[in-house]
Amino acid sequence: MTPKWPLLETLTVNGYLSSIDLSLAQELLKGDPAPLESAAALICYLSLTARCGHLCIVIEGKQIIPDPIATWNENRYAEKGEMQEAVAKDLLQQALNLISVGSHELPHKIITEITQYETQSSLVQTPMCRMGNRFYFHRHWYYETFLLEHYHKFISHSPRITPDIHLVGTKVKKLKEQNRLLPEQAQAILNACINTLTIICGGPGTGKTYTAGILISTLWDALTDLQKEKFEIALAAPTGKAASNLQKSLLNATKGIDKLSSLQAKTLHALLSIRGSGAPQEIEPLAYDLVIVDESSMIDVRLMGALFAAMKPGARLILLGDGHQLPAVESGSLFADFVQNEKNPSVKGRVNYLNTCLRVELQGILDLADAINRGNSEGTLRLFENGSQESGIQRLIVKNEKNAAKEICSLAFQSYKMHNLSSLDPKDLLAHFNRFRLLSPLRKGPFGVEEINRLVGQELKKSLSEKAFGEVLFIAPIMLLKNDYRLELFNGETGVLIRPSYRPNQGDFEIGTGDYALFASKDGEVKRVPALLLPPFEYAYCLSVHKSQGSEFDHLLLLLPPGAECFGRELLYTAVTRARRQLSLWSDDATLSAIVQRTNCRLSGISQRIATGQQ
Repeated sequence: MTPKWPLLETLTVNGYLSSIDLSLAQELLKGDPAPLESAAALICYLSLTARCGHLCIVIEGKQIIPDPIATWNENRYAEKGEMQEAVAKDLLQQALNLISVGSHELPHKIITEITQYETQSSLVQTPMCRMGNRFYFHRHWYYETFLLEHYHKFISHSPRITPDIHLVGTKVKKLKEQNRLLPEQAQAILNACINTLTIICGGPGTGKTYTAGILISTLWDALTDLQKEKFEIALAAPTGKAASNLQKSLLNATKGIDKLSSLQAKTLHALLSIRGSGAPQEIEPLAYDLVIVDESSMIDVRLMGALFAAMKPGARLILLGDGHQLPAVESGSLFADFVQNEKNPSVKGRVNYLNTCLRVELQGILDLADAINRGNSEGTLRLFENGSQESGIQRLIVKNEKNAAKEICSLAFQSYKMHNLSSLDPKDLLAHFNRFRLLSPLRKGPFGVEEINRLVGQELKKSLSEKAFGEVLFIAPIMLLKNDYRLELFNGETGVLIRPSYRPNQGDFEIGTGDYALFASKDGEVKRVPALLLPPFEYAYCLSVHKSQGSEFDHLLLLLPPGAECFGRELLYTAVTRARRQLSLWSDDATLSAIVQRTNCRLSGISQRIATGQQ
């Protein structure tokens, strides 16, 4: 018999709760003879926050983190209809109170109480657990605890292979005197030589991968010949595109070092031999003495735990990333959690900030990024009001708001038109299509990636059909949707599709035998791949902000339609820092102000457990 939970059912009907969350509560409480609505409310909310990437929720009396009312409003299924604002507000407040009550009324058979002295990852056998004021589902408790167990185990060791510290210091000092290293970069290298874990955190243009490259060459030069024979290095990143970018960035640093010239960056899944959702306990130990991981903010809790578990005792792990960027698609924001603990004794000296931007042309965009990070909506609006082509920041004003999407696409079309091409040389083609890009936080809707790509493609087809009745040359940017390790093509990688004998009435994905695609290769050259061999792809006139991570474009046009404010400032920061020289924004003041004021920090117990020495 289905339990009667009138308040939760009303909220589900009106889109504030998902039927998925309600079904989970029914499943967990089905053995209870009189399942309480308060217990169900807590389960529903924990389920929603888990889908939003949080590892846990905090309940302290009537204070609940993250805020349930804000979370329900932001994740509401609006198509389920409208409810009077006053009525909705009252019902949501009642539901919030139910969650607070439910924290004391969960059946013992579904929740385990854990003390700070009983924190082994294998301890919990129930679907949920509680540690102090934090509530978890078993899966997230397990992943968080597994990570912390192996984190503490890893940092308890000293580096197994020690370089000549005097040689390291001499080289670093010389590079500083030659203005090839900033003091903060030099300190990061010195710290990495004496620690097993080093975190290098910095925004765009601060030289994170440059510092990693100097670290590799400095460390290598300070090893004995015998040490070099045994010293193994691995490069990795969460995605294939990021791994490819890392390898390109480190190419110069490893040039001339025979053993390092063949270094191949891998995805973390490939490095750890993880297939799908492989459990952490199945991870094979790594034989490497130095592992450098880029774009670490994109690593979720399961993958980060697997990485620490696989590290050889006494090896060095270097995590590069930007703590202000969007977190992982899956659960947790581990890189930000580690960075937050910089003053803790177990982390001190391991977290290194690179604050100096080395690219002068980025200064206006960096000022904007700083205002966004500080949640300064007034400052952000002012920068756009005073923006100009010289500052690199401009507001896009459309003539007709009702036809804004079409007007925006027409403007974008001017940047993508074929007659703008100065040459059909492969390198020139790739450079041309990397100069400009549209970004949107949305996948669906009139300003979503799918619709904008359709409209821009439509404009291009129209211009081609007006010029010729037969076959024409058609060139378009694309993004790969899956990895193909055999061809060294990776999910999220962008390239250019060339169709020499295209007919405007052809389908978008009717690939011919003469069609081919171009991609930048790791050695700085261009790779040509027959289009028939490509993994699944989509046209990429417009990219989602999430998929743009790791990419940069000379000119970026960011679309922030009403409703985008629910994503928070992390998304906005990630988007604006994809621009190398010019950023244009289409948004109203209210949406822009709201997105800057909102933060989507994910909740976990990691910072607190590291700070208190808990595993």
